Amino acid sequence: MDKLFSSNNFLRVIAVILSIILWLSVQFPNNTQTAVQPVTHIDKFPRPVHVETAANMVVTSVKPAVATLQVKESLLTTALSQQMLNVEILADAKKLGPGTHQVSVQAIHAPPINYQLNPTKITITLAKKATEQRTVKVVLKGSVKQGYKMGDPSSTVNTVSLIGATQKLRQVTKVEAVVQVNGASSDLSEQVDLVPVDNSGTTVQGVTVSPATATVNVPIQSPETTASIHPQIVGTPAPGYAVAGVSVQPNSVKLFGENAPVNVQLPVDVSGLTATSTKKIGIPLGQTIQQARPEEVSVKVTIEQASSKAVKKLPIQIRNVKSTEVVQLGKTTTVDLRLTGPQSVMNTLSTSNITAYIDASKLTPNDTSAPILINTPKWVQVTQMSTTSVPVTVTKG
Repeated sequence: MDKLFSSNNFLRVIAVILSIILWLSVQFPNNTQTAVQPVTHIDKFPRPVHVETAANMVVTSVKPAVATLQVKESLLTTALSQQMLNVEILADAKKLGPGTHQVSVQAIHAPPINYQLNPTKITITLAKKATEQRTVKVVLKGSVKQGYKMGDPSSTVNTVSLIGATQKLRQVTKVEAVVQVNGASSDLSEQVDLVPVDNSGTTVQGVTVSPATATVNVPIQSPETTASIHPQIVGTPAPGYAVAGVSVQPNSVKLFGENAPVNVQLPVDVSGLTATSTKKIGIPLGQTIQQARPEEVSVKVTIEQASSKAVKKLPIQIRNVKSTEVVQLGKTTTVDLRLTGPQSVMNTLSTSNITAYIDASKLTPNDTSAPILINTPKWVQVTQMSTTSVPVTVTKG
């Protein structure tokens, strides 16, 4: 071993190794330090300051109103960021009276990390709490859809309590419930905040409203049309009876809806009636009628005993002949009828009140017959005809 350490060759090898180590340390002096040095982030989390006061005190001023938590972390995680958002900044002023004070602030619910709070003290002004009652004013902003109208709005809250410093309450001229009605075409029902405002309409800060919200209902009326009511008989009375008249009260109604009609056909069912009857019938609604006022009308149906009468050889007329055609009847030029109706009408019925005719407006030279049409007094019905059509000849004129 002594010979080895005294050998020149061994010493030369050791010298070379030491030289290489020294060269490496000179060429790469900071590599190890760079690899292990952590990257430090400084993140700021501003949070509002909440001042706790005695029950009979209110805060009128907080300066500054926000405190910031500064966090130095080698790696800020998403979970940590979320935890910082849950931090509350509190200032304890429960034992303080009216006036301006400096109080310390502290962070509550902070995660177990190192942080710096800035500032650590704030300036607050306290005043004795006052309470006043005020009426809520509903404010409608905007316009409804063209042709529609707004009714009177209503609020579920009409009176509120204002809580705050006396000088703040003096600034409040009204409490508004604002509803936007832009383009509305149907009733609105919205929950809105109740806002204390001054003469210029600016919100008065530092005033608590109780309750804080209300539901406002705004009726929206569709375009309005006055329509006439036209009863239409449906069904037939009991055998031996006939309809002698129908009256409607009122005979016109107001309809609400876009493109609402000016005439309303009102079905009136008379099936099986044996005596005069009065009943309420609702106005039929639909796509063009959203609402009717009144919603129903009174309809009186007069029923009488029925009577019948035979009419012989009633002449058949030709009506609405085209200027370019000639229309002639064949051998049949008259028709026999049996008519039925209420006695009061049938007793005065004569052939002068009855007309039989054909409508030539749609006839062509190819047609050889035409249907017979009958005009009778109101409530009189044709129950029998000797023929329902007649032979015709149509030629070019």
